[in-house]
Amino acid sequence: DKTILSYTVGDAAILEMPTLNQGRLTRVFELGPRDIALQLLVDDRSPKSRESGDLPDVQHYLRGGPDGAKLEHLDDGKVVATIPASGMGSRFEVVYSKGVSVLPEYEVSQLSLLTQGGPAVYPETLETKIQLGPDQSPYTVDTIPLPNDNPWFASMRFGAFDFFSDGDRAACSTWNGDVWIASGFNGDLEKLTWKRYASGMYQTLGLKIVDDVIYTQGRDQITCLHDLNDDGEADYYECFNNDIKITSGFHEFSFDLETDKAGNFYFSKAMPVQSGGRGFSPWTEHSGAVLKVSPDGSKLERYAWGLRAPGGIGVGPNGEITTGENEGSYVPRCKITWSQPGSFHGVVPSEWNGRDFVRKLPGVPTDYERPLVWLPYNVDNSSGSQIWVPEDSEWGPDHRNEMLHLSYGKSSIFRVLRDEVNGQVQGGVYKLPIDLAIPAQRGKFHPKNGDLYVMGL
Repeated sequence: DKTILSYTVGDAAILEMPTLNQGRLTRVFELGPRDIALQLLVDDRSPKSRESGDLPDVQHYLRGGPDGAKLEHLDDGKVVATIPASGMGSRFEVVYSKGVSVLPEYEVSQLSLLTQGGPAVYPETLETKIQLGPDQSPYTVDTIPLPNDNPWFASMRFGAFDFFSDGDRAACSTWNGDVWIASGFNGDLEKLTWKRYASGMYQTLGLKIVDDVIYTQGRDQITCLHDLNDDGEADYYECFNNDIKITSGFHEFSFDLETDKAGNFYFSKAMPVQSGGRGFSPWTEHSGAVLKVSPDGSKLERYAWGLRAPGGIGVGPNGEITTGENEGSYVPRCKITWSQPGSFHGVVPSEWNGRDFVRKLPGVPTDYERPLVWLPYNVDNSSGSQIWVPEDSEWGPDHRNEMLHLSYGKSSIFRVLRDEVNGQVQGGVYKLPIDLAIPAQRGKFHPKNGDLYVMGL
C-alpha cells in the first residue's frame, strides 16, 4: 500500500515516497552519495496567490537530513529545501500542513527497505474454460473467453500479448493499462487461469517478452515490469524509454511492440487524427511513424514516417519492418507498408519543422515509398499486425518463413505473397479459410506446439 518513486538528479540516486497522514502531506526522501548540493522546490505559489485566499495556508517543515540541510522562503514566494553534498546517504522528510501544526516525534523511514516487493494487490485468480471448435481441415479454431467478470471491474480490452519461454504462460496488456498473466497453454487446453499482474499504465497497446521479462508499450513510454518477490505480480515499474513525444490528440495511439534479432524494439505511432477522421490536430516528429529503440533503452529514433494510423507492425526474420496502415486522410485505402530506414509513406503532414507543416518547405518529400500491397475496402478496411510463420512451424512448407497479415476490420487472416522487382517489394494477399469471431489485431505462434493465437479488442 506504499508507492516509491526512484530517479536520479545528477549523480545522486533518489527514492521518494509521498504519504498522507492526519491531513499532512509528507514526502519522504532517501538520497545516495552526491558530489554537489541539491535543491528541492517545495512550493512555488506566488505571494499574490497566497494573499488572495484562493489557496489554503500551508506550513512547510523539514525533518531529518544531513548537517546543513535547510528550508528557505525566497523573495519570490518560492519555498526551497537545500541538501548539501555528501559522500554518504541521507534521509529526510518535507511536510506540508494546513495551519500551525506540531509534528509528532518519529524516525524517518528507510525507503530502501521497501524496495524488495510487497504483498500482492491482486491475489485472486480467475478461470475461463476454453471453447473447442469443431475439427476442420485445414484449420480448427478454438476460442478462449476472457475474465470479463472480475473483482475489480477491469475492462478486458486486450491490445497485445506474448508468450513466455515455457509456453504455458502468456502476458496480455489492455488499452486501459493493465497486464494479465494467463497460464495453461500447455497440456489439454481445457481451461486458462488468469491473474492481474500490473495496472495503472497508459494505453498499453504493445507488449513484448524478452528473456522472460515483460515490456509494455504505452502511449507515454516503454515500461519494463519486474516481479521482485516472485508472487506473480509486478512490484517495480521501470521506465525503459520515455523519449516519445505525445500530444493531447485522442487518436495518437502507440501500437504494438516487436524486436529484431539484434534486440532493437519497434512500435508504431498514429497521427492525432481529428474527430470524424479528417485532418489532424497538432503533431510532433514522432507522430505517424515507426519508432526504433535500442536494446538498452538509451536511444529512440524515427525509423520510418509519413503514416496515418499504423494499427500494427511486423518484424521479419531478416529484419523486415512492415506496418498495417489504415485508410483516411492522405491514405485512400488500407495498405501494407515495407520500410527501409528513413522511409516516407505519403502522409505529408507528419513532416515536422518545429512549429507547423508548411507545404513548400525545402526538403519536404514529393514522392513516397510504394506499399507492398494496397488493400481494397472489401478486402481490409482496418489493418492490424503482420506476423511471420516460423521455419519449424507445422503450417506447411508453403507458409514457413512467410508473412501473414491480420485484418482488424474484416476479422480475417491473409497470407501475403511478395516478390521484389528492381528494388521494389510488391505483392498481393489471399484470405485463409479461417473463421474468426473477433477482430484480428495481434497474433503470436506458440513457442512449443506452433499453434497460432490471435487476439483483438
